[in-house]
Amino acid sequence: MNRICANFPAQVSIASRSLLFVAICVLIVDGVDAQDSSDQSQVFEQLSGYCVDCHADREDNGNFSIQDLAVNSSAKSGRVRSTAIVRALEVIDYHEMPPQEADSIPAEQREKIVRWLRQQLRTESAGVRPAPTKLRRLNRTEYENTIRDLFRMNRPAFVNPDRIVMNGDYFDPPSGRMPKHVLAFSHYSVAADRSDDLAGVATLPVDAPAEHGFNNQSDALSFSPALIERYFEIAKALLASSEFPELSAEWPQVFEFAETDLIDGDAVRTAASARLSRFLPRAFRRPLRADELERYTKLFLGEWRDESSPAKDGSPRTAQAAMKTTVATILVSPKFLFRGDLKPIGSAQADSELADSQYAIASRISYFLWASMPDDELFDAAANGKLSRPDDLIAQVDRMLADRKSKSLATDFGMQWLKVRKIATAAPERKEFEQFYRRINNPVWTSMQIEQLLFFETVMLENRSILDFIDADFAYWNNDLFKLYGYRPAEVIGYTPPHDLYEDFFRVSLPASKRFRGGILTSAATLASTSATTRTSPVYRGAWMLEVLFNRPPPPPPEEVPDLEDSATKAHARDVRAMLAKHRDSPACASCHDRIDPLGLALESFDAIGRLRHKYADGTKIDVSGELFGQPFSSTAEFKKMLTKEHSGKFVSAFVQHALKYALSRSVDVVDRQYIQAITKRVQERGNRFSEVIKAVVTSEPFSR
Repeated sequence: MNRICANFPAQVSIASRSLLFVAICVLIVDGVDAQDSSDQSQVFEQLSGYCVDCHADREDNGNFSIQDLAVNSSAKSGRVRSTAIVRALEVIDYHEMPPQEADSIPAEQREKIVRWLRQQLRTESAGVRPAPTKLRRLNRTEYENTIRDLFRMNRPAFVNPDRIVMNGDYFDPPSGRMPKHVLAFSHYSVAADRSDDLAGVATLPVDAPAEHGFNNQSDALSFSPALIERYFEIAKALLASSEFPELSAEWPQVFEFAETDLIDGDAVRTAASARLSRFLPRAFRRPLRADELERYTKLFLGEWRDESSPAKDGSPRTAQAAMKTTVATILVSPKFLFRGDLKPIGSAQADSELADSQYAIASRISYFLWASMPDDELFDAAANGKLSRPDDLIAQVDRMLADRKSKSLATDFGMQWLKVRKIATAAPERKEFEQFYRRINNPVWTSMQIEQLLFFETVMLENRSILDFIDADFAYWNNDLFKLYGYRPAEVIGYTPPHDLYEDFFRVSLPASKRFRGGILTSAATLASTSATTRTSPVYRGAWMLEVLFNRPPPPPPEEVPDLEDSATKAHARDVRAMLAKHRDSPACASCHDRIDPLGLALESFDAIGRLRHKYADGTKIDVSGELFGQPFSSTAEFKKMLTKEHSGKFVSAFVQHALKYALSRSVDVVDRQYIQAITKRVQERGNRFSEVIKAVVTSEPFSR
C-alpha cells in the first residue's frame, strides 16, 4: 500500500484554460435585438405586475424577490442575479407561474418577457467564466475501455453488465446506416460469447450515477485507500492472467526481454527505461514530466533481482515479473486512474499551459465520445497543437463519431440519460402481467433495453434529428416486442422471420397509423420502468419526463404525503385522475403535481408493461387529455406532436444540458446557461442533428475549461 500512496503528489490542482475563445463568438449570438432602457423597464413592470403580490421580497413565497430581476437591482451581480433570472425564466417559460388561480400572462406578452429574461441572463453572465474541470477518477466503464486501448486489446478484459449488448459487429459508423436486421447478444443470451472475463480477474467496482446525472460525475465517484488497493489487486491479476499476453498487442513491447537485455544491470536498466518511456506517456495520456521516467525505472530495478534471489512468495525475480509489478503500480497512479490535469511540482514544463491544455482537451474529447483514452491520432494532434481551433475540434469529432468506439456514447451516455437500466428492477404483478415473464434465461426486459439502445444508436449513427427521440417512424423489435405491442411481423417488416430468436431484432417502419409507437416515450422500457407493481403511475411517468425531456426533475415528495392506494386504483381504475387531484388539495403538493400529472396522464393509454389500451379493466374509457405549457391536447399523438413542434426548443435545450453535463463530468449551473442558450440556437439552426449537439458542446467555452 505504501508503494501506491507514494504515487500521489502532495498538492494537485487543475490547470485548464480556454483555448477556444473564437467559438464563443460563434455561439453567443442569440438573434434577439438589444432593447433600450425604456423598453427594458416596461417589460420588467409588466412582469412585476404578475409577480409582486406573492414575491415582493425574499421572505414571501419561494424565497424569491421580483426586485432581483430589476435592471438596476441592488442584488449582487453575477451568480446571485443570474440565479434569480434562471428561476424566473424557467417557471414563466414552462407556464408554471403565475399559478393557475392567478391572472394568466397573454401568450405574446409571455414570449416577450421570456426573450427579455434570456437577454438579461446573457448580460448578467457576461465575463463570468464557467467552472473548471474537476479532478476525478475513471469510472468502471472508462477504466475497462482504457485498459483495452492502452494494451491494444481487441476485446474487453472484464465482464461489465452495463453493456446491454455484448457484440458490436452490427454497429458500422462509416456506413451511416444501421442494418435492417441486428443480431444483438445480451448477457442473458444463450448464444452470447461469455469469454470476455479473464480467469482470476475480479469484476470492477460498480459506480452509481450522480443524482439526476451520470456515473462519470466527480461528485458521484468515491475514492478511498481500500478502493485503490482493490484496483491494484485487479491490475496484478490482469497482468498475471495466462490469456493476457495473447490478447494484448502491447505485450511484446512492454513485458518481453531479450537475452541481450539481461547481460548486466546497465543493460536491464536501459531496456526497462526504453519500455517505460514508450508506455508511460500513453498511460498518463500526456508527455512525461520531470523525474517520472526515473521514478518508475527505479521501481522496476527495485523489484528485479537475479533468479537466485526469489521474491517472498518463492517466485523468481525475473525482468518480466518486475515489469508486471511496475505496470500494475502505474495503473493505480493518480496520473492514470484520475481524469483532470494534475499540475506538476517542480517540473521544467510547469509553465507550458498550452501543451498541457492540448492534451487535457484530447482526453476530454476521447472520454466524452469513446469513454476511453485518446488514440494515436488524437495524441499527435495534441502534440502538434492542432486542438486549438473549433475547426480542428470539429474535424476530430467527425473522425471519432465514425469510429466503432463511439458506440459507448450510446451505451453510456444514451442509456443513462434514458434511465434504461431501471427496467431491470421492474416487478409487475406476475399474474396480471404474465407476458413480462415470458422466459427465464432471456427476460423480456432485456428486449426492452436493447430496443432503446438500437434506437439511440440509429439516431446517432444516421445523424438524425434529436426530435426523433420523441416521435419517430421506425423502431427495432424482436419477437418478444412484436407480441407485446400486438403486431404481426408481416404487418411492419413485410414478412415473417423464419426463426423465433431472442437475439433477432428487426428495423420496423411505422406507418402513420402506428407512429405513436415511435420514440422513447411510448417504448416499453420507459413505460414499464415508470409504473408501479400493479398499475401505471402517472406520477412516475411525469417525473421521468420532467427530468429526461426537460432536465427539470421535481423535488422528492414530502415524507408525510402518502402514495396512491394501489388496491384502490386497481379496483377502481377510473379514479386515477381523482386520486391525483387529492394530492393537489394541499398547496405544497399542487406546485409539483400541476407540473407532473398532465405529463404522466398523457401516457395513461399504455398499461404497466407498455401495452396499448383504450379502456380500464372496469370498462371506463381512458382520458389522456391535458395541457402542455398552456396548450390543450387530447391524445398521446397530439402530445408528442406538440413536443416536436411548438415546444421543440425546450427538449433541444434539455438534451444539450444532458450532453454538456456528461461531457463536463459535472452538473451545469447558472453560468453555463448562456452557453446552453447559444448551443441550443446553433443546433436548431442546423436541423437539430445529433452530431451538431456534439460539435457545439465540444467547441463551447465550458468544454475548454
